Amino acid sequence: MARKVIRAPFRGRLGIRAVNVGQYLTPGTMITTLDSMGGTFVDFSLPQEDLATVKVGLAVRVTMEGTREVLTGKISAIEPTIDPTTRNVKVRAAIPEPANQPRPGMFVNVQVIQPTNQSVVAIPLTALLHASYGDSVFVVEDKPAGSPGAATTPDGKTVKIARQQFVRTGAARGDFVAITKGVTAGQVVVSAGAFKLRNNSPVVIDNSVQAKPRLALEPQNH
Repeated sequence: MARKVIRAPFRGRLGIRAVNVGQYLTPGTMITTLDSMGGTFVDFSLPQEDLATVKVGLAVRVTMEGTREVLTGKISAIEPTIDPTTRNVKVRAAIPEPANQPRPGMFVNVQVIQPTNQSVVAIPLTALLHASYGDSVFVVEDKPAGSPGAATTPDGKTVKIARQQFVRTGAARGDFVAITKGVTAGQVVVSAGAFKLRNNSPVVIDNSVQAKPRLALEPQNH
């Protein structure tokens, strides 16, 4: 009778039964699947350029498709070799396991949290114009003295123009993108409708209606 009782070697969740009642079992026959409980891990890849800043113990944020819940964990292992095809390195992060999630085989998004903070110039993604010759934004500034046309508005204010400025972008997060070259802190950029402008077009700043960019995206399910 003892040979008719099958005990799991560890605590976990059982899957769908793969055998029928009364079936004779031979060694190696799969009966069901068993997923361990009490913690899991996430495998992901990073470019080889990030090896200098990635190390075991760094914190990670893990988000799953279809949910806003964010799980936190730590990098537990880094593959010692680089993939010769992709030039990426495989990283494994250990995360706690809430009830019924995440499931094995799920697709997740992983963010590695760097130990230091870096000050960057960030603009909304809607302000960035993409073109084959490079990315650019429209910077709002005073009209240069001596330029054709009126220099002041009817109420006595200096006319503002939108000047196209080519930029070099960095990392993107949420609705923002970092600018590494081309825009300095404090400059005003056009965040909506920039595709309608031309270089040195006169503009009027109106912030009464504006989007609300966020660092963490929260898309609605439709």
